[in-house]
Amino acid sequence: MGIWKQIVRFLHLGRSSSRRPHLLEQLPSPQTNPPNQPSPPPLGRLTIPTEIILMITKKLDKPSLLCFALTCQTLKRYCFPKSLNLSSSEQTEFLLLLEKDAAKYYFCHFCVKLHPWYACWFDHSQNLSRDFYTKIGDHCRMMNWFHHFSLSIPYPLARVVMNRHFYGASHGVCVDKLAHRDQLTHSSCCWTSSRDWEARIIDDQMMLSSTITLGPLRDSEGLRTVIKTGSLSLCRHLTAEVLFPHHQIPTQVILGSQPDHFAQRLQSVNSCPICMTDYCIDINWKGNGWTIEIITYHMLGGIRSPWDWTWLAMAYFPDKAVKIPRHKQPSGHQPGIVRHMWSKLDDHTFHPKGEWVAQLEGLNCLRFAVERTKSTG
Repeated sequence: MGIWKQIVRFLHLGRSSSRRPHLLEQLPSPQTNPPNQPSPPPLGRLTIPTEIILMITKKLDKPSLLCFALTCQTLKRYCFPKSLNLSSSEQTEFLLLLEKDAAKYYFCHFCVKLHPWYACWFDHSQNLSRDFYTKIGDHCRMMNWFHHFSLSIPYPLARVVMNRHFYGASHGVCVDKLAHRDQLTHSSCCWTSSRDWEARIIDDQMMLSSTITLGPLRDSEGLRTVIKTGSLSLCRHLTAEVLFPHHQIPTQVILGSQPDHFAQRLQSVNSCPICMTDYCIDINWKGNGWTIEIITYHMLGGIRSPWDWTWLAMAYFPDKAVKIPRHKQPSGHQPGIVRHMWSKLDDHTFHPKGEWVAQLEGLNCLRFAVERTKSTG
């Protein structure tokens, strides 16, 4: 019997005992030893005395004890002569322990099960592979996509990447697989927008960075198109409607006039007051128009739970983000800290300094999102 079938049947003991024999009754009885051969150790192939094993089991909680008992059938008989009932929290803890040994599975917090993961999920030929949406729907129907995407990365993909980091190479894919490029061309305005993504793991935290390039912008119509189409969003909270008024894009760029002395004017680091996003803007005249380049830095956390604040704020829970925004968090969340974290793997480390984006505009944007969510709910 496969290990997964054993686990499933083990956790369902007692629910239909009248129709199904007890799992322990189905286990093969210990084989007798031929004459003139020494008896095996007390617990199967274990060389540890039974008394010590039982002393260990008394110190374990239910999830750990269950994992321990599943290592061999004899231990299972000793530890669980009767059926075992796990609470929801104990079942979660048990499956999280199994996840560390089940390299091809990841734990789903939404349906409290172990699901298989597939390498084809990380094919970014169309931003995120359609295969992911197809396969994930086959075995998890409790995930709310809108609430559990962070910067176009679903929580399961982020968890698989971090499982590799925490548990070993066989448990997931390399963080480099999250790198991809999004590009959009507006033929009517003769300009292109692109976004190049990179990913790193620093201090057990998943970090993302993107370089957004807009241009060439020859007149105000191009900039208005950027804002109107909604194609520019640094995070769930900093959209073009908030970003450009805050930075007061110079008149030369709005009018499309050629520069005299203006270049690289907006180099300071700014930070979202809601989530762990930092960014800086560079505006230059290139060729026959203005080019706006925005570099973003994002911290998604350790991806150990979708209910962690870092993921919640980034994945867009408007009501929770407003109640516990970044600018009200304790030390370690100050402006510029995400840019500083990202630079730890660069040649030069950036000093953690920056400025908040005007909170009023950001919070107004969030209130609109809350109202929109309620109206469509």
